Amino acid sequence: MDRFFLAAVLCAVMSHIAIADPFLAPQSVVTLEFGDAPSKLGSSGFGEDDWKLLFFSVGADDTIAVPDINKGRIALYSAKGVFIKAIPVTAAISSRMNFFAQSLNDNYVSFNDGALYSLTASGEVLWRAPFPMGVFPKALYAGGEAVYFAVEEIDGVKSFSIPYIPPFTATESVVVSDGGNLPRIRVSGFVFGYTAADTARLRTASGGTFSLSSVPAKARFLEAEKSGRAVWLEKEEDAYAVYNTTSDGKLIASGRIARAPSASWYWVVAKFDGDGASIYLCEDGRGSMRIEMYRLK
Repeated sequence: MDRFFLAAVLCAVMSHIAIADPFLAPQSVVTLEFGDAPSKLGSSGFGEDDWKLLFFSVGADDTIAVPDINKGRIALYSAKGVFIKAIPVTAAISSRMNFFAQSLNDNYVSFNDGALYSLTASGEVLWRAPFPMGVFPKALYAGGEAVYFAVEEIDGVKSFSIPYIPPFTATESVVVSDGGNLPRIRVSGFVFGYTAADTARLRTASGGTFSLSSVPAKARFLEAEKSGRAVWLEKEEDAYAVYNTTSDGKLIASGRIARAPSASWYWVVAKFDGDGASIYLCEDGRGSMRIEMYRLK
């Protein structure tokens, strides 16, 4: 009896191993060093504590943009890590920022010192939307037409959206409501929640109920394109699980990426190219930014 029980357990374990998502291997690695030279990122002078500055975005042409707060600029690098140019920035980035992204229309978006900023590709402030004292975004996404975010309020989570066009100024508070109490993101004609569970409740496809049964309910929305394809991210103890889905929620591909225990949501960026998606993961390189690129078909 024990032999049969042991065989059953072994089969179950082997079955689990067979269906587990494989670990993806990095397709490229870019190292951006800190230093005084114009081509290097500015150092805060705190040595290993420089890891706190590791925000970045990836443009449609694979250009890597880094908010270089110690030099007051956005530094642009090629996909191979070659310095391209610096964009001077007088506002929107500092040691108090906790979000940075590049939208589909090449605007830069940051949340810095209690306010949400939209910057043009040349670094000019398009608008500044201050948040009420003590209120911070629960989640943020820089879409093609607007910035979508959610805040935690007394009566629950509220979602908002702000278009990239003016007239938001330094004297106006965030008052634009999405009209619902669940975070939602619009990409072209599609609507996504910040989690797979929220998305399943929020949208329909082809007249039927939209389902993401192949994606864990807690997986977080990471990126989408106009066709409705989307990338989802779930943070595990020692890895990121990533999922690429079709416009009607079917799974195209999935995989896992090993990560450091300290890695943050904001250190993962996704972009679509061709039939697949590229996932960029940034980790502390001890005196440098180390950005690894993975392919998810």
